[in-house]
This record gives sequence, C-alpha cells and structure tokens, in this order.
Amino acid sequence: MHIPKSMTLGMRMLFVFLLAGWTACSQHAPLQPVEKPIEGLWGGKWDDTWPVFIEIHAGNNPGEYKIDYRWLENPGEPLSHQERLGHKAGNHIESGSLIFMIDDHGGLLYGAFENPRMANLVRITPNTVKVEDIVLENYGWTPGATPAGEALEKIKANDPH
Repeated sequence: MHIPKSMTLGMRMLFVFLLAGWTACSQHAPLQPVEKPIEGLWGGKWDDTWPVFIEIHAGNNPGEYKIDYRWLENPGEPLSHQERLGHKAGNHIESGSLIFMIDDHGGLLYGAFENPRMANLVRITPNTVKVEDIVLENYGWTPGATPAGEALEKIKANDPH
C-alpha cells in the first residue's frame, strides 16, 4: 500500500501529538468521581401524606444553594411557598428547618418543625412541569416514610466524622 509522503508526515505529527497528550495526562492524579448533581426539582410527601417540593439551584458561593420550597398546608388550597438559602453541611444540605440529602436512589428530607416530619424525594423531570399538576407516583414516588428521627439519623450518618 502506498501512503503519500504528506499523509505520512501528518500521521507522524498526529501520533506525536497524541502520545504527548497521553503522557501528560497519565502523570496527573486519577480522575475522581463527579458528585451527582442535586440541582433540579424534587418532590415527595411529608409523612406520606402532604405534598412537598424543593427546587434546588446553585447559589452564588461554593456549597451554597437557592431553595424554592413548596408544600401543601391545607387540602384544597394552593401550595405554600418560601424561597430560602441552603448550604452544604457534611454530605447533606441545611436550609433553616429543612435538612436533606440526595443520593443515587432519590432524596430524604427532614423538617425540623414543632412536629418533625420526613419525606422521601424523587427527581421530577422535566422540571418545567407546573408543580401543582405533578402526580408524584408518575415519577416513581412510593409510600415508605420512616419516623422523622430515623430519617434525620440516616441523613447525618453519611457525614464525615
């Protein structure tokens, strides 16, 4: 097979370029796993009963999040709404009375209220859906609330000690 000299020179240059890049990359530390993004819309039910939603956006500083918190206070009324700031604390996020973690299986939300509450969370995609129209079961949510105290222990159990 005949390879034109110009092609051979180009192939040589490409080989040298690729070899140099591979050598440079191989001298760096191995890649670390990327943390699963928690940004987006998450939904569940407080104690398997009352709908609750948190929409998470990156904040202005590292480890800071903007939290759009919505919940059903009274049946037949519109969802209540608060905007909050949250911050990373260990492997979980704290935002006032809300403490939560997100992992590969979904999320766990604890409400430090007068009567503590918990909710199992599922990701809602696309997050362009009107929150009021969401049927959580269509996104994989199933009942299974644990006592609020146990939920808080699970959330904080993954924190570095």
